[in-house]
Amino acid sequence: MAFKVMTTFMPPPPASSFLSFHPQDNNIIAIGMEDSTIQIYNVRFDEVKSKLKGHQKRITGLAFSTTLNMWVSSGADAQIFIWSIDTWEKRKSVNIRLPAGKAPCGDTRVQFHSDQFRLLVAHETQLAVYDGSKMERIRQWVPQEPLSAPITCAAYSCNSQLVFASFLMEILEYMMLIHSV
Repeated sequence: MAFKVMTTFMPPPPASSFLSFHPQDNNIIAIGMEDSTIQIYNVRFDEVKSKLKGHQKRITGLAFSTTLNMWVSSGADAQIFIWSIDTWEKRKSVNIRLPAGKAPCGDTRVQFHSDQFRLLVAHETQLAVYDGSKMERIRQWVPQEPLSAPITCAAYSCNSQLVFASFLMEILEYMMLIHSV
């Protein structure tokens, strides 16, 4: 008796978690993945140019700086990686300084200022601005009591003069408290 393979079940590929178009060539897309890798994909030729590794958790942010000839990735591991735009090689990594006792989890978002030198980093515990050329922190803001809600997102304004941030508030609990009075 001979056995015949009817079908093969494979696990699904990892889902994409973030993407960013190359600012000088819209055919190149950096795609952050749930499995912590980043794929550099060429749309025109329908091929993965490179698969980058380094993060320990899913990719949560990508940002390009053509002025500095680099791009930045951020992950749920509270790490920021600096990559070369030309070679796709890792140049440097920076760990976000978390408050004592805080585990590296939660989304970390990145966005370059309009000058393409300053990098805004938003983590649930803090907002920080880095000098992109040295990856040194210039400023940091950590929410204090009574505003101790986690930061969910932050972005520069259109002219990069302001930073807007949103917070996870317990609105449902507040609404239930009002109805019980």
